[in-house]
Amino acid sequence: MVEKKKRRKGQPRKLQSARARSRMLGFLRKGISYKAACSMSGVSFPTFLAERERDPEFSQAITKAEDTARAKLEERFFAASKDDWKAAERFLSRKYYEEWAQRKPDAIEIRKLMRHFTALVSGILEFLKEGRHEEFKFWFQNWIDRVLSDDFDNGAATS
Repeated sequence: MVEKKKRRKGQPRKLQSARARSRMLGFLRKGISYKAACSMSGVSFPTFLAERERDPEFSQAITKAEDTARAKLEERFFAASKDDWKAAERFLSRKYYEEWAQRKPDAIEIRKLMRHFTALVSGILEFLKEGRHEEFKFWFQNWIDRVLSDDFDNGAATS
């Protein structure tokens, strides 16, 4: 008795053919987003994601295509930086963020902000509990001045 091959029910997967995958990967190698590549390939985004999860080889090919696109763009950016110092600065600030990225000088860290807030609340509670409203106005103005002059980190704003 000859066994028949089991047929899959439903339509064949759209990214099953080498041609469809090659087309999708070609778009990704150019740096096109997943959603745009799906649209141009005639594949839904959820189908693309499912196929990527289902097939590790396809997932690796996607990663390689993305790496290729990024390398091409980095080469272009780096080449432009030879003639333009601003492009060089932007390249360095993105590639080596910790060392080259511009920081906002007035940005307050969350911990510092919490210390300010805690000191403020404890000061307010101390003065209001004792009913020293006039002294509170003076203390509060001095506290604000110290915080703005950054003496706060030296412990001055808590007194």
